[in-house]
Amino acid sequence: MTRNANAPHWKRYLSLHFLVSKMREKGVGWCLKAAITRVFWRTRTYLTKRTSWMFPSLRFLLRPTTKCEKRILGIWDFRTVPYSIGDLIVFHERTQILRLTHHIDKVDVCFICDPTHPVRKPGEQGITPDNFHYHFPVLVSTVYLNPHVGSFFLFDSYNQLEDFIADNGEMYHIWPGFKEYVARHKAYADNFDFIQDFYREHGFIPHLDCRRSTLEWAYTFYNKHVRPDFPVVVHARNNPPSGGFRNARLDAWLEFFKFCKDKFGVKFVLIGAAGEIDERFRHLANVLVAKDYWTTVEQDLVLAYSALMYLGSSSGPSTMPIFSQTPYLIFGYVPSNETVPQRGGFVFATDMQKLIWEPETGDILIEEFSNLFCRVDKSDWEKRVERFMASRDKETFRSDLRWGE
Repeated sequence: MTRNANAPHWKRYLSLHFLVSKMREKGVGWCLKAAITRVFWRTRTYLTKRTSWMFPSLRFLLRPTTKCEKRILGIWDFRTVPYSIGDLIVFHERTQILRLTHHIDKVDVCFICDPTHPVRKPGEQGITPDNFHYHFPVLVSTVYLNPHVGSFFLFDSYNQLEDFIADNGEMYHIWPGFKEYVARHKAYADNFDFIQDFYREHGFIPHLDCRRSTLEWAYTFYNKHVRPDFPVVVHARNNPPSGGFRNARLDAWLEFFKFCKDKFGVKFVLIGAAGEIDERFRHLANVLVAKDYWTTVEQDLVLAYSALMYLGSSSGPSTMPIFSQTPYLIFGYVPSNETVPQRGGFVFATDMQKLIWEPETGDILIEEFSNLFCRVDKSDWEKRVERFMASRDKETFRSDLRWGE
């Protein structure tokens, strides 16, 4: 036994004493053959993994396959994408379209994050190897906004991801593809245009949905804390570290909330991180701060999805009503990666969904809100809530009967 026999396996081969002892014990020929064999098998494994991903039709030659249910595998690689709720929601919408085009029921989601390099560039968004785990769970929670999610995976190694795909690739349609993955292409950048192109071709897009239990929570929240007023969800973005150009003009919103008091029969529900909330809003009788009720990110997004209307600046939470029928006004809109006609809106938007390119002012907020509120079918929203809550009570009753039997 050599002196470093207890060392990690690979480190033993770096020891000159070990190499010399092996040559004495086995001979030079054996050592050369062992080295060549090791290089061959490592190269073969690498090529097999890459080839089975690049050419799915050859997988049956490279690895044994079994018949299984096909799924979409969506990969979210943090070396190419920002820590952004909005971009991730758009990603979920794209997987829903891929599910329809491939006639598939389930979507599996894969997050890949190297803890030593958790962002695209060191220190981007203030995220480091020491604090990324505080930001990461917020994004993972959006998985359950996808009603067709099957499994989701978290890999901290690209080798692990490639091994997984090589072993299970026959059951997946994978996006982004191999070419984008290897090139570290910003796969999220064309998502919005992909969705708009789908609408132009088919005349519809699949709307994001919510788990029934979370939607039930939202309607119960409205019944308890808002009704008989109508809930209007607002996200006034206020995130100084990210730069002020996308932040809301809080004085304008304060003027707007004060104007609306006792005029419209609504209560404004402010969502967003607790640190974003301006304390002046808490003193207004017609404003309710969701975080005062310990809401999660998922619950905030579902409130935006299920309210009578949504108002806000261009931000991550605004993406949720964009892929729904919820009427919305998004102020200070600036295109990011998507193609939108100047002063226009998304091709799939309804006449109750509007992008406003100017930054918000008190006058603009009052005018746009007044016009939209008059046109929104408020009785339809009330009936929808009542039908949902009635079906919930019925299902609960039936469940109780079955349990009692």
